[in-house]
Amino acid sequence: MGWHLQGKTALVTGAAQGLGEGIARRLHARGMNVLLTGLQPERLHALELELGPRSLAIEADVCSLAQMQAAVAQACSRFGGLDVVVANAGITAFAPLAEIDAELFRKVLDVNVLGVFNTLQASASEVMARQGYFQIMASMATAIHSPLQAHYCASKAAVWALANSFRLEARSQGAEVGTVHPTFAATAMMQQTHADAAGREIWKGNTGLWTMVRPEAVIDAAVKAIENRTRIVSVPKRLLPVLLSPGLFQPLLERSFTNLRVQRMVDAFRSGRKKGVSA
Repeated sequence: MGWHLQGKTALVTGAAQGLGEGIARRLHARGMNVLLTGLQPERLHALELELGPRSLAIEADVCSLAQMQAAVAQACSRFGGLDVVVANAGITAFAPLAEIDAELFRKVLDVNVLGVFNTLQASASEVMARQGYFQIMASMATAIHSPLQAHYCASKAAVWALANSFRLEARSQGAEVGTVHPTFAATAMMQQTHADAAGREIWKGNTGLWTMVRPEAVIDAAVKAIENRTRIVSVPKRLLPVLLSPGLFQPLLERSFTNLRVQRMVDAFRSGRKKGVSA
């Protein structure tokens, strides 16, 4: 039996574009109040203007606990409480571990891990008080780890572990925690991947098992998961076994990344860096 969303309130991070914007729009269409947070105020306020009085745009950086606490306080003041949190904000980059800029490594973990922590901690008491639902936008990279993405894969694996641990705490208060694990979707992040010399070399246009899915498929799955308070969602569904048995699939992935292929990726990174187009 679904959880009725009408009249409830959701906070969505990274709501200015891509999956975050799509999820916010869909939740609003389901009758929810939506708090739109992110770092693109013009886009956020344009979306707020379009959606109307059941929305509120707040410029807030997930890397700042104080800013996320302030956003939650404004949502509660405006709408009377908070029922759903969608921790969607995230970034990526491509670089071999031995050559990645240390600040970039830290930035990816700051946004993808500490950003989720800040979002959850800022909202935990409010959402638990209403026995609500926390959703974390994870990735197939939680379970399958590719070269030149040690920082990104580490961040997503950490987020999955964080969600699994937090679930036990939230559940004791009547709340639930779910994770969404999409493969590649045609979003701004994927455009960044294909614009990056190393990213293009790693994923070769995203064919076969890792064929891109429509953003709408991820949005549909995320909203359905919120309605059903689902624990784990794979997009597409056929990749769920990868998440459930990562120890079986990682060795298979590693076979596809031969030494020669990985060297081509590193060469592409170095070439792109010289041209100023790679991370």
